[in-house]
Amino acid sequence: MSAPASAVLLSGQSLSGRVRYVSRDADPQTRTYHVEVAVANPSMSVRSGLSATVKISAGAGPAHQVPVSSLVLDAAGRQGVRYVLPTNQVAFAPVTVIEEDPGGVWVSGLAGPVRIITVGQSYVAEGQRFGSPPRAKRRRPGDKDDDRTLDRRRD
Repeated sequence: MSAPASAVLLSGQSLSGRVRYVSRDADPQTRTYHVEVAVANPSMSVRSGLSATVKISAGAGPAHQVPVSSLVLDAAGRQGVRYVLPTNQVAFAPVTVIEEDPGGVWVSGLAGPVRIITVGQSYVAEGQRFGSPPRAKRRRPGDKDDDRTLDRRRD
């Protein structure tokens, strides 16, 4: 991989180096990834195997910030988002989380502006038509089909 990385150890010490390895899957309990970063350590003051917060520079590229709750898994177990095509059909796009901050997660893998489904995304499927329910005709008291009109005649 060899991407530039910066790390902050639990002691607060900052280091920089290059990524040697990133695990493919997150630990299911901690939701963290095993990452190995090679750093210059001529004095041998930094021990191997220390835990740190690591930021990997992925380079410039398009990214979207989305609510973490909008992430879903498809049938193959890929992480992604459901979005609405210009034809008002639901589509799925696999994404890669590249950063997390208080506003949500930054993801790559989406091309251009997209309308991401952020509520109910787990209840729609690819190809399904998406849109607001049709508006009901606004009825007025006295309309023929107004079920709010009571017949006040007495027999």
